[in-house]
Amino acid sequence: LLWLANADRWRGVNGTCPGTAFKRQTASNVEQCKRRCEALPACQGVSYDRQSQNCAFLAGTEAVATETPRCFNQHHVEVFVMMPLDLVSMDGQLQEDQLPAIWAALATSKADGFMVDVWWGITEPEPKKYNFAPYRRLIDEAKSRGFKVQIVSSFHQCGGNVGDACNIPLPEFVRSLPDIWYKDAEGKETKEYISLFADAVPLADQRTPLKMYGDWFKAFRKEFKNELKGEPIVEIMVGLGPCGEMRYPSYPLDRWSFPGIGAFQSFDVHALKSLRTAAQNETFMPPHVNYNDFPQDTSFFSLNHPSNYVSSTGHFFLEWYSAALKQHGTDVISIAQKIFKKVRLAAKISGIHWWYQSPSHAAEVTAGYYNTNFHNAYLEIAQVLKNAGAEVFDFTCLEMRDSEQPEDAHSGPEELVRQSQAAAEAAGLHFAGENALQRYDQSAYDQMLVYKENLFALTYLRMTEALMQPENLQRFRCFVFAMHGDQSDCTIPDNRQSLLKRSAWLPEVKKMAADITSLARCKAPGLWLIFGLLAFVSAAA
Repeated sequence: LLWLANADRWRGVNGTCPGTAFKRQTASNVEQCKRRCEALPACQGVSYDRQSQNCAFLAGTEAVATETPRCFNQHHVEVFVMMPLDLVSMDGQLQEDQLPAIWAALATSKADGFMVDVWWGITEPEPKKYNFAPYRRLIDEAKSRGFKVQIVSSFHQCGGNVGDACNIPLPEFVRSLPDIWYKDAEGKETKEYISLFADAVPLADQRTPLKMYGDWFKAFRKEFKNELKGEPIVEIMVGLGPCGEMRYPSYPLDRWSFPGIGAFQSFDVHALKSLRTAAQNETFMPPHVNYNDFPQDTSFFSLNHPSNYVSSTGHFFLEWYSAALKQHGTDVISIAQKIFKKVRLAAKISGIHWWYQSPSHAAEVTAGYYNTNFHNAYLEIAQVLKNAGAEVFDFTCLEMRDSEQPEDAHSGPEELVRQSQAAAEAAGLHFAGENALQRYDQSAYDQMLVYKENLFALTYLRMTEALMQPENLQRFRCFVFAMHGDQSDCTIPDNRQSLLKRSAWLPEVKKMAADITSLARCKAPGLWLIFGLLAFVSAAA
């Protein structure tokens, strides 16, 4: 009864109002809703209740007014879905049993394609010996099904960050090397990603990390030269740090908890050498702040300390720290651009929204985003990426609202996204986005749709069993329709519902078939073939 009562209510944002979540509205209702929306002074969306024939402005206190308010725009934003992190196992095996349900959910959602991490730790088990076989199988399947593919060159480890459900370290031939890892003030190393300060350091096989990245790019291009012509691979997101993001690993989960400011990662031997050379001072040391400090707990981020972030020393250090990150981005993107000349390149920037509303922007600063002292970190990064050959500025946390954050975190995710959008536009880059946390609720979808007008593409985190649940998939499908500017009915057709149920059961049926065959072979060898054939027929059905 509750389901039926709610079936005629649908909430859409920024030009959607295509119908209820489960039923089609009449054209006159849509037009009425549209007229009501356009009469509002700052139109970002509308909620229409079919039963009462009322339409109400969505998120009125939070929506950002535009000079030309729009509703029901037809702007088409492509939607991709991130694949499970462990879709390819550490031993290089594609998890085939997961694929039927994934393909069915993708097709049902009407998403344009998917994003997949191509892990360095899996694909280069030995120096310059590459194995892309499981990804070849996946990409061939995507091509046959008409899905577009975003590739992530994942030079980072999987494990140790929010949402990580796997353990895929970097290749052993680099993981065992000393002095190439980020190090904090306590001397603790982070092996999520090779320190950018070691980019030009020859390692065991005399290759530098930058040379290793370039060799991997060449190997990938050789394997997928035909698919890199735009079908199905449309984009390569170049891995530039932990989680694939262009940042320092300033908030590792084994040492940090929200909303701590994080810690500077500039205490390894190569970082100190670079810093002291720049300072022309052999004893110069980076500021020491603790992961779970608040800004006011530290001398560096306190306004009343003589050597704080606004002092000449603070200015110098933050300029050096952020410049090193930008140089790393320039170097890796430039290498990728020379190798993938005709493929769209993207870089991901982390949505570090906590302490955004504080003067120091401390959490952003420890990650390398110098967004204080009259600096616009995101514009500077966007310009660097553009000059290096990237086309897409990808940003996280699009689903978050200021009102959802705890007051003591001084968060500003909505303002942060707007600043990043403006920075990408000013630099001449496409602005793409992601949700930072796995969410399936309408509030998250509404918030992401608020930014639709300026979005180039959206990559949704992530394909999970929870997303495949009928109610969640129905809601996501309507979100995709809204992103596409499609006002047609977004109800999942009955034939699709049947296909989803079959795909969800298929792995279990296959397992049952294997068990029956095994049992028959063991207990009655003469009958195992008959049982096997029956099991096969059951699986096929």
